[in-house]
Amino acid sequence: TGEVECIKFTRRKKGGVLGALENGNTVKVRGSFEDGEHSFGEPKFIVSELSLCKIDYSAVDDSEPKRTVCESVPVIPYNDSADNLEQILSESHPRISGRTYVALDFETTGKNPALCKVIEIGMARMTDGRVVEYFDTFVDPGIPIPADASRVNNIFDPDVKGAPDIRSVLPQMMKFIGDAPIIAHNGNGYDYLILARILKDEGMELKNELIDTLEIADELHVPGRHRLGDLCEYFHIPLLDAHRAYADCIATAKLFAALVRFADARKNR
Repeated sequence: TGEVECIKFTRRKKGGVLGALENGNTVKVRGSFEDGEHSFGEPKFIVSELSLCKIDYSAVDDSEPKRTVCESVPVIPYNDSADNLEQILSESHPRISGRTYVALDFETTGKNPALCKVIEIGMARMTDGRVVEYFDTFVDPGIPIPADASRVNNIFDPDVKGAPDIRSVLPQMMKFIGDAPIIAHNGNGYDYLILARILKDEGMELKNELIDTLEIADELHVPGRHRLGDLCEYFHIPLLDAHRAYADCIATAKLFAALVRFADARKNR
């Protein structure tokens, strides 16, 4: 439950249901939320249909729903034969050697991190500069996946049918991350905002070190565009299934190692 501001556009100043409304009335509305990307402040619900109604509150079950914890998502070992000599040499870098990072990527229902729903989680654990295992699962968003989102990530309603919801998979997700620094591409503009929102809803706080490879690439003035795919192409990092969480998170982990080497090479010129 919660509150949302509703807007109803009408041609008549008086009369009809709007004219009959009084404080305390219960109403049923139909409509849609305004486009979150082009709105200001909290999202507003645009009402297309409005009618008076009565609710039998004695029949409403207001008990707290039972929370389930998903423990069925496997952590998959990773051995990439495409790791080249440069990636192996990064193991000796002080920011890489002996350290573990977790790269994160969300696929979602939309572009607004304050409103979108997660539909896939991908995480890759990188130790000594090499990806050693990854975690990937579809997530049931509880709503139909918009066609615009499916066109980008190629994830459709049947894919997430029967998948765990975000609350049930969250404990295993955070266990995989642990206290490791988290890496994401455009994390500060998207993935970290989503993760912080999800954790806040559960009364938790994101305390890990957060690393954004997009911001690092911008600061280092890496040639070319700084989308994940473009940077992977520049650094010769395989990205076989772009805009899928499992592929993006593995590529992001490798990109971070490449950026560390790139920064070091800049200093030694």
